[in-house]
Amino acid sequence: MTKTPSYFFLLIAMLLTACQAPVKEEDIYNVPFSVINSGDDSHLTLAKELVIRDNKEWQYLWLAHTGDPRKRPPPVDFRSEMVMAFYLGERPTSGYAIHVQHIRVVNNQLQVELTIHYPDPHRQHSMALTQAHTIIKLPSYGLPVKFIYHQIR
Repeated sequence: MTKTPSYFFLLIAMLLTACQAPVKEEDIYNVPFSVINSGDDSHLTLAKELVIRDNKEWQYLWLAHTGDPRKRPPPVDFRSEMVMAFYLGERPTSGYAIHVQHIRVVNNQLQVELTIHYPDPHRQHSMALTQAHTIIKLPSYGLPVKFIYHQIR
């Protein structure tokens, strides 16, 4: 019986490894969304982030947000859509804002990247209580949500 040199097996192993398809570290794709409402006037005065997956919660949020039972919420089809709402809480001046930059599915998790804008200290701002917020609609996902904040001062 002849002995096969060990470097032969090493060469075969290296060739097999090189022929394999590259493995992705993570599956990433963008999620489309549309802004339902954004501004600095709301009846909600506490900072919060909300994920709304049914009509009852949406009705409750819209009433709390507007403070007016006569104002009907924009339509959302919760069979295929969901809502997210972001509130900075009550602030002492104008100039605050919150914006959704993008939403991605990363490794079976929704990652929502937001930017918080603060008033420019070199400009004048009205001395009025404001409640910066953004409410968005997006396709429905049953995935956990991670919020990533960036600040612009």
